[in-house]
Amino acid sequence: MLALAHDALAATLQVAPVNIGMTTEQHATAVWLTNTGSQQEGAQIRLYQWRQVNGKDILEPATTLVSSPAITSLGAGQKQLIRLIALKPFTSDQEHSFRLIIDELPGEQANRDARHAIHFLLRYSIPVFIASHSLPQNDISKTATCQWDSARQQLVLHNQGMRHIKLSDLQVLNQQGRLLHHDDGLVGYLLPGSWRALSLPALSLNQAITLKLTLNEVPYECPLNHTVATFNRVTAATHLR
Repeated sequence: MLALAHDALAATLQVAPVNIGMTTEQHATAVWLTNTGSQQEGAQIRLYQWRQVNGKDILEPATTLVSSPAITSLGAGQKQLIRLIALKPFTSDQEHSFRLIIDELPGEQANRDARHAIHFLLRYSIPVFIASHSLPQNDISKTATCQWDSARQQLVLHNQGMRHIKLSDLQVLNQQGRLLHHDDGLVGYLLPGSWRALSLPALSLNQAITLKLTLNEVPYECPLNHTVATFNRVTAATHLR
């Protein structure tokens, strides 16, 4: 296995941007694929409507937003424009959420070398949000809440706002301010009107007193107890990273 690992073919397909926002007034937007390798690469592009139900992500094939093309092949160093096209106007009274799934397809060289190397195929899952300029922005301190669920030993987060919340850089601290648990980088998303539960180590749950979490790139903190609590914005200097 070690010898095979040295012969592994690195994935070379890159996608930009990795967060996509559109307004309901837009008919289309652009995504770029780039093949940074020296061999031909293929990609399949699909769009899914994205909902969160009972704390779980639900993906269903999109019927109102499509990609053009849906499949492509890129030569070495080539860039390809992918257009995301709205088939009909979106309503302005809510945010519309999708996932853009881009799967790297094995190229001819990977097929020829299949018996001698491991080719790791990438899958990109990119959030796409569509909303009107007139849709109110979330007031995080009023629309986002946290709560301990001691029975299930989970942290429960709610978004009662009209737009999504991006979660990142999660930290759990005890009463003395000691860090008990952390998840650096992206933790996930809370869609409007949705909730999700995060499982944390039992040690953290027994001692936790404060949750620190970056919401839409702004640091917040929330007191942890068995009742629903709201988030308070903190300065960057007091938000441990």
